[in-house]
Amino acid sequence: MSTNTALAFLAPVVPSAAFAISYANPKSTPLWTLSLLVLSYSFTATSILLLPLDLSTEDYESSIDSGWKVNYWLTFILAWVVLPISLEYLQSGYLAPRARLADALRTNMRFYMYAGIGGVVLYLLLLAFGGGMNVIHFLMAAGNTYGLLLVVLLLGYGLVSIPRSMMSKASPHEQLERRYLLASTIDTDLYESVWELQDVEECVEKILLRRSSTHDPDILDYLSHLSSAMELNSIEFSSEMATRRMKTGRRFTSNSTAAHSIEDTSSASLLDPSCELTVGNLAVINSQLMKASSALRHAAASHSALVDEVEYFTALTEGVQPPTPRSYGGDEGLCTRLFSSVNQAYLYGRYFFLAHLRSTFYTVYAVFCALLSLLVLWSELTMGFPLNLSPFTPLLNLSGFWLQVLVMLPLLYMSVAVYGSLFKVRIFGKYGLRSRKRSDGPALAFSASYLVRMQFPLCYNYLLLLHPTSSPSFLNLMSSMDTIPLFGTSFSVYAPLLTVFLCVATYLNWYGRIMKSMGVDHDDAVLYGGGEGEEEGERGERVKEGMALVRKAMRGRGVGVVGGEAEGGGGREEGGAGRGGGEVRGGVRQPSIDVGGMGGIGEIDIKPTFGRGKNKYSRLDNEL
Repeated sequence: MSTNTALAFLAPVVPSAAFAISYANPKSTPLWTLSLLVLSYSFTATSILLLPLDLSTEDYESSIDSGWKVNYWLTFILAWVVLPISLEYLQSGYLAPRARLADALRTNMRFYMYAGIGGVVLYLLLLAFGGGMNVIHFLMAAGNTYGLLLVVLLLGYGLVSIPRSMMSKASPHEQLERRYLLASTIDTDLYESVWELQDVEECVEKILLRRSSTHDPDILDYLSHLSSAMELNSIEFSSEMATRRMKTGRRFTSNSTAAHSIEDTSSASLLDPSCELTVGNLAVINSQLMKASSALRHAAASHSALVDEVEYFTALTEGVQPPTPRSYGGDEGLCTRLFSSVNQAYLYGRYFFLAHLRSTFYTVYAVFCALLSLLVLWSELTMGFPLNLSPFTPLLNLSGFWLQVLVMLPLLYMSVAVYGSLFKVRIFGKYGLRSRKRSDGPALAFSASYLVRMQFPLCYNYLLLLHPTSSPSFLNLMSSMDTIPLFGTSFSVYAPLLTVFLCVATYLNWYGRIMKSMGVDHDDAVLYGGGEGEEEGERGERVKEGMALVRKAMRGRGVGVVGGEAEGGGGREEGGAGRGGGEVRGGVRQPSIDVGGMGGIGEIDIKPTFGRGKNKYSRLDNEL
């Protein structure tokens, strides 16, 4: 293997590890799961590095060809075998590792069985109409077809969503409105998660009362584990459960026929406290407890992030405080003064960016992304034309470093568009990624499995955009796509039409309405699903409702809450218990950004202070 190919495999390891660690919750993510994530992210990044390297090599190079094959089959095994089994293993309620693995294999065998039956039928049909073919090529084509179909569906949305979101970030007012519109959905998700966990915990509590009825050591181990898990939940979710739980459980009997134990040893439901005390039944209940806890953890993180973002963007609309000049004492050393000077320079630079450059930066960034989206869309449209009209093809006339870098940039942009679109679908909510070490192992495994499933089909789609005159090693590897004519190279003829339709639907806000009519919980369905008639009437009511929910959450935090009544909607605190002075609206002190407080380098301190401006929500604030 050549040096460049080896670097393509080794270079992404450290950034992938840093990314995985920044997202993984250390309490719920085992080390082996973190290792699988690093491998998945590294192999995905390796394909992005290998493709430009492959295109820059004029002659056939065996090391690149070997690198593609090694990377492809490792990601294939990760995507379809290792990561799905790991996901079910992490969610299994069994305590013994061997029993958890058997449970994970049993769950995945159902999918493999149905997929195998469909694959055999398709394979026989292709044999009947297309002659003989290699089974390995058929498996590759099937996996790539699935990934390519996902890429086409998600790319059309992402090409519009990215520049639109960047333009939205240029306006703090618009960002506030988006948060207020999403507040009701996020708050409902939190309530539902609390109720789900409450149902499971009430079932567990009644089962624990039956501890004295058994002397089986295995059963007692499960009961002890359930009791410990309940204690940990009471500590971790004390605030959410205290303020949102119902007085009585909801569905010990309503779902009595919804699900049964894994071993089918009785007809008891998953939430039936009178179920037979067997290892299988207790494992299922333990799994439900784990899933409910994870769902509440995710919902609470989303709710907390929403409140933080509202505080931040409210502060931007009110004004950014300049950093406080640092005074030096006579006993401070040279290194301390040098570090403080660098810190002050950084804080002044951040203040200048937030106060004067932020809106311009995001506007220019949005225009750049819009141009890049148009170029990609045009290339998708002209992919099947006999005449090459792709604006990216001239990049192949370059050589060396510039060819590799400039060819890589559009591929990176397309990757961001695809993966960003995937995790805006809220049916994947419990598997969504949360930064600051708030993502559980199942969410990380789920995201990694889709990441590696779509990266090779995305590279294949991008290679078709480029129309290379030579035959790179990657194209030879993906020649198996011809195995299934409907989704083979002829896919380039009609796939761009679907991408264009989704782009138009997203731009005209049809996408959100389609998602809403289909019952799919998507961010755009919440933001734009109401149609044009909602803009003047119901949309304002939804914003007001979201503001009320956020204000309530801020009061519940006990941070920035005024000690006393606020007169009107825009008065100031008169000797309350809050921190310092600050503008009070609706009973809650409004924050503004103070750059250079006691927070460390790299943090934006949102501190209470007197507001200095009005935003377009002042009237609604006063009403609240």
